[in-house]
Amino acid sequence: MREVSEQQFIDDPYGMLRRVEAGESFAVTRRGEVVAMVRPTTSSASRYAALTADGKLRLAPLTTRDLARFPRIEVPEGVSLLEMLLQEREGDGR
Repeated sequence: MREVSEQQFIDDPYGMLRRVEAGESFAVTRRGEVVAMVRPTTSSASRYAALTADGKLRLAPLTTRDLARFPRIEVPEGVSLLEMLLQEREGDGR
């Protein structure tokens, strides 16, 4: 991750924010110490991407073989899957 000094950030805040909008992240330092981390706002999916990029998280690879772990639900003909799910949800008290 790139570091910028507090003074660099103060001198060109709009330029720094444009870089963040473009996806760049950086640490702001004061006298050599990191005082802030500036990153684009993220959805939960891209938060995982940022952690993965930083080497702090390693996601397990998934393949179509992993689908076998999930229960298979048979939907009778003429029945709405959404309706079935909503009924099940009501039964759970959600």
